Amino acid sequence: MIGALLCASVLFSGFAQAEEEINKRLFKVAVVQAKDHPHGLGAQKFAELIKQKSDGKMKVMVFANGTLGGDAQVISSIQGGTVDMAMVTPGLLTGINKGFGVFGLPFAFNNFEEVDAVLDGPLGQSLLATLPNNGLIGLDYWDHGFRHVTNSKHPITRMEDLAGLKLRVMQIPSAVDSFNGLGANAVPMSYTEI
Repeated sequence: MIGALLCASVLFSGFAQAEEEINKRLFKVAVVQAKDHPHGLGAQKFAELIKQKSDGKMKVMVFANGTLGGDAQVISSIQGGTVDMAMVTPGLLTGINKGFGVFGLPFAFNNFEEVDAVLDGPLGQSLLATLPNNGLIGLDYWDHGFRHVTNSKHPITRMEDLAGLKLRVMQIPSAVDSFNGLGANAVPMSYTEI
């Protein structure tokens, strides 16, 4: 499962806006995870860099811990213009383009090189190109693991270890069906519900 797709809203409806107005902007960034999670830390670093590179004219407010909602709510908020940016699980964008579902399939890739080749290649880029017609701009993909299963009961080293194990999975059919097919009891839920 690929971890995150950095999405942004179409920041301005018209291109006739003055550069001065663009340069004095406050951006709201939603992070579903905690502020000390890699997504939260990345968003904080992004905020620092924006402030530094714009000489303080542009600022980023980071809302961590799902303060602005779970992934689905955040996607809607970006489309509605109340949130400017977020890192979301690409698989949750299957309502926009079913092709994003490939990123919700467990064990689809063997290593980071394969993942990067798909994300940076024609498939990943063509999927990003479908977002603007839906009020989103995909800025980039961010790896967040794709071959690990975590739980609080026991280590997973063999397929049999999944038998009957209750697992939280992303709210996308490919993830639910895959883990149920492997013998787990897949429970779809937002990261904010963990």
